[in-house]
Amino acid sequence: MKKLYDYATECITELGNLVGKMRKKGEDIGLTESQTKKVWVTAFDVLAKKQKISRQIMSQNLSKKTSPPENV
Repeated sequence: MKKLYDYATECITELGNLVGKMRKKGEDIGLTESQTKKVWVTAFDVLAKKQKISRQIMSQNLSKKTSPPENV
């Protein structure tokens, strides 16, 4: 049985991915630039904590696989 933390991690990660995809397509996501950045930072923090690495390393690892949306 998954723990609440695991569900929260999946949710924030999916939210970060969804925001990125919508931004890339130029869709209005109803978030300001600042709010969008907070979503990405939170997703990075959650994933980095789970993998026990720093946000900078997490950012470098993710940027190799995918780039964040423009203007973020």
